[in-house]
Amino acid sequence: MALCNFCLILSIIFSFVYSSWALKFYSQSYPDKKIDSLIAKGISFIVNGKYKKAEEIFITVKSEYPNLPIGDIYLAANLIAKSEDLVEPLENDQIISFFENAEKISKRNLEKNPDDLWIKYFEALRIGYYSYYLGVKKSYIKAFDKAIKAKNLFQEIYKNNPNFYEALFAIGSYKYWKSSKLSFLTWTPLLDDEKEEGLRMLEEGALKSNYNFYLAAYSLFWAYLDSKKFEKAKEISEQMISRWKESRFFMEIRARALEEFDLELAAKYYYEIIESLRKESLLTPINELYYLHKVARTYFKVKQVNKAREIVERSLRIENKFEDKKRLELFEAQRKKFLKLKNEIQEYEKQNK
Repeated sequence: MALCNFCLILSIIFSFVYSSWALKFYSQSYPDKKIDSLIAKGISFIVNGKYKKAEEIFITVKSEYPNLPIGDIYLAANLIAKSEDLVEPLENDQIISFFENAEKISKRNLEKNPDDLWIKYFEALRIGYYSYYLGVKKSYIKAFDKAIKAKNLFQEIYKNNPNFYEALFAIGSYKYWKSSKLSFLTWTPLLDDEKEEGLRMLEEGALKSNYNFYLAAYSLFWAYLDSKKFEKAKEISEQMISRWKESRFFMEIRARALEEFDLELAAKYYYEIIESLRKESLLTPINELYYLHKVARTYFKVKQVNKAREIVERSLRIENKFEDKKRLELFEAQRKKFLKLKNEIQEYEKQNK
């Protein structure tokens, strides 16, 4: 779940999850109730980190509904979510294969029914997820280009049906993060400042969306944090964790929110993520280092230097158990963060003898 600042625009717009909980009165559901149920069930498994179960659901969707791209889209999304959650290499060949198959199906469907909003929505979703994937791969220019295309398609959907709230929050996310991350251009005629409008659309979308309620809430959290509305960020993180107690995505944003209020409690919640991974036999040297670094840095922020140093020293003794190049690179990247923090601690101790 490590994200660079520029990639944040993409990740916040097009993360990859859903909740089965939603305000059904306001939102859209796919007309075929069986597909609707399968989508809800599958994506709820993604939210809670049950990737094998999610895979089984979307393989069923792909098999039983070969003329819909949604099975391939969420099979790709599931692999990306798994990589982010467990801090492990992307399964690139498989992910690309899913996206390519989804593109073929969408293209065929659009040729037959170019005005169907659900067909357009699935295509926008496909482009959005692919944009996110490119962002994770650090192909930022291509990723941003795809994000714009997805946003334009979402706008077209929303223009034709203002009650299609699945499109509303995606547009709001784009407006907010475009204005926030490219704020140095908002004083010029090149770019309008649409942060407030984007935030309003995000709030409305989070309230009324169905398939992407989780995504809307997740996006809204980071927008609140970015705009320094820390109380609202904390409130929404608590609401989400109360509904998805097993979701490490929400465990992490709860811990991040608490960094603005209670750093020691934030450290405790980061430890809870480590224990969640350990409990499910998913803890690896790589993801353990990833979260221990968050714990150590949090303690260092509150000047509990002894605790921070102890975690750093213990973490640097963790040995890599992988031989493949990609995992070795991930492991070394985590170690570098600890070596940097170790130097910061030593410098602090020198200055405060």
